[in-house]
Amino acid sequence: MFWYDENKIKPQLKMAVHRFQIASNKKAALLKQNKREIASLLSMTPLPKEEKARIRAEAVIRDDYTVEAYELLQLNCELLAERIKFISNTKTCPPEMKGCISTLIWAAERVDIPELLVIRKQLQLKYGSKFIRKAEDNEGGVVNERVVARLSIIPPSSSVVRSYLVKIAEEYDVKWDPPALQSGNTNDIAAAPDGYSVPVAFGADRPQGEAPTMPDPVTIQPGKEIATAPPNPPPCNLEDDVEDIYFPGTNYLEKHKKLSEKDDLPLATATVLPDTPSDIPTAVPFKTA
Repeated sequence: MFWYDENKIKPQLKMAVHRFQIASNKKAALLKQNKREIASLLSMTPLPKEEKARIRAEAVIRDDYTVEAYELLQLNCELLAERIKFISNTKTCPPEMKGCISTLIWAAERVDIPELLVIRKQLQLKYGSKFIRKAEDNEGGVVNERVVARLSIIPPSSSVVRSYLVKIAEEYDVKWDPPALQSGNTNDIAAAPDGYSVPVAFGADRPQGEAPTMPDPVTIQPGKEIATAPPNPPPCNLEDDVEDIYFPGTNYLEKHKKLSEKDDLPLATATVLPDTPSDIPTAVPFKTA
């Protein structure tokens, strides 16, 4: 049979304090990285990625709120650890500790701190399941209001997102002109992006059914020689010697122009072979004179 154990709940409270501190430090480091990414999106030219920055800002706001809630819960754990003797020697929950205990019970399943689940179980053995249900339902509003607000799943309003973007732009010295808020309730959740910050694709602004003008493709006939050379190649004398390259075992003969020693840059030549003759090798070496 399980029962309330003071020697079990106190170490869990101290471990939860350290766990909250570690989690807060990790989220704080992640906040700095996300803020730099938002500043980079707002500084893009010629069109800032405002819509993507707004989405990233919601994640920043969520992490910022979570860090604040962690600090509040950390204080409650420290207070409960210091007054554990007082709690253990009373049959019912003291009125001055009801808010602290209820807040930890309410947040146990809303944060990723496993020690809170053990603390919640010990408090259930101490005060009963009815007390736990009231705390989880926040009957009477005894749970800390800031913790409830910061751990809420409701997305931030458009005005809060805009204020965060303005603050980030000032912090990283980004010249960004925030658009004016639309008329209406600024406390409403930001609407879904309509893509105004996404560049229009090529040809998308043309009338329906009209295709954009594209260059004609180049068709290469089999057996046609292709010459590739750097820009402005040196002049060649057409009367220079021409060497014959013969592939043993085939009837294929290729002629290449010999370059004289005075030519500074080489001229590479290749030949496109037809696909049908079987006596032509499938792989023809690419010769650089």
